[in-house]
Amino acid sequence: MIPPLADPPHRRTAHGAPMSPRLSRLYTWLQANNVALTDFSTDECVQREMARLNRLRDELAAALSNAQEYTPYLHHLATDLANLMRRVPANRVTR
Repeated sequence: MIPPLADPPHRRTAHGAPMSPRLSRLYTWLQANNVALTDFSTDECVQREMARLNRLRDELAAALSNAQEYTPYLHHLATDLANLMRRVPANRVTR
């Protein structure tokens, strides 16, 4: 399910700061697709949701390939999803 192009409702982070429209759109889209992640989710939370995230990535790729024109909104969503999917325990930096 690809969300509508309208801006999502104004959301706040777990710490109460206002989210950017782009970040709000990402988390609104994830929640609309039953992915239980927030801006405060840990890398382990992302790992648990990886099967759903892979399915959404594939759906989004199909929507992008079928798009009749360039839509920055969808490209931003794909980029943000890919960045989120890299946030897993295997990519932790240890010192």
